[in-house]
Amino acid sequence: LFLGLAIDCSGSMAGASMERAHAFGVLLAEAARGHPGIDLRAFGFTDTRIFDAGDARRSAITSLRATAGNND
Repeated sequence: LFLGLAIDCSGSMAGASMERAHAFGVLLAEAARGHPGIDLRAFGFTDTRIFDAGDARRSAITSLRATAGNND
């Protein structure tokens, strides 16, 4: 099973929205960690960049910051 998580890092995610996104991502990583057959990858994105936020074993989800815009 592959779980891909994409977190919006646009400026509108600043504050509580980004905190909720961090919490959700960390919960997914914790749930997937140590389970063979489950591959979790997390990414952050803006309109110009994609950030690699790690996998279930080495999560960097909480390092994602609301910084720029996006094209959604």
